[in-house]
Amino acid sequence: MFVVDKVVDEDRQTQGPPTDSITALNVPESEITLPDGTTKNVGPSAQGAFSVFEDLCLLANSEKPRF
Repeated sequence: MFVVDKVVDEDRQTQGPPTDSITALNVPESEITLPDGTTKNVGPSAQGAFSVFEDLCLLANSEKPRF
């Protein structure tokens, strides 16, 4: 569960005005593609958590993981 804890810590550090606070803190962003085809910029911890969750879903469906 350390991955989820890191996401929470990362989110707390980047909370602030509606401007792009991740960029303001010099946290590198990653762009992920969501299942509906849209993209979203997230911090490194959120990207890791998303990749782990996506792979668990793929493995549950007997598909090859990506991460």
